[in-house]
Amino acid sequence: MANGDSLVVSHSNDDVVDYGGAYRTVRGFSRAVFRFSPLSDTQCRGTFVQYLDVGGRIPSSVMVQQVPTQLLVLGEVMEVFKRDDEIDEAERRELARVVKDEPQVYTADENSLLSRVQGKHEALKDEDFEELEWPDHLVKMELNLQGGKAGVGRATTVLDAEIEECVAWELALVSRGQLKCRAYTRLWWP
Repeated sequence: MANGDSLVVSHSNDDVVDYGGAYRTVRGFSRAVFRFSPLSDTQCRGTFVQYLDVGGRIPSSVMVQQVPTQLLVLGEVMEVFKRDDEIDEAERRELARVVKDEPQVYTADENSLLSRVQGKHEALKDEDFEELEWPDHLVKMELNLQGGKAGVGRATTVLDAEIEECVAWELALVSRGQLKCRAYTRLWWP
């Protein structure tokens, strides 16, 4: 197609087929179109449209129940080609490169916010934190109860990564993996 889209079309076959037995079936008709549209050098959008004629009257409730199972074929195609980790890693590498190589210019409001946060962080004294029991000996967990009104938790560990990689990881909160994890969490916790 002119815009770079590709179509794959399939439709029912009217040939008489000997299935090796006496079946009383209703001859239906189906037509399907896969449309693949380029998004970038490494991604495309897939759309699957299917027309079904079951060859007789069928309650709409049955169609509502059955059509999603027919359309799942696009989900299967997505699973075959899924490269979420690879794409997220490329995005994090680019973000880490920006953090490392490009000058970061902040507005007066952003600088003020950074100063306030840094001041509050520096006001926390190490001796006010109580170490918590935690099964992973490589992560130190601590709690500062702030006089019973509030609490500040702190976790500390050594990371096998450059600072820019860690910053990029934290900033990439909308990565595919994170979104999938959040969707899964919403399924289990209201």
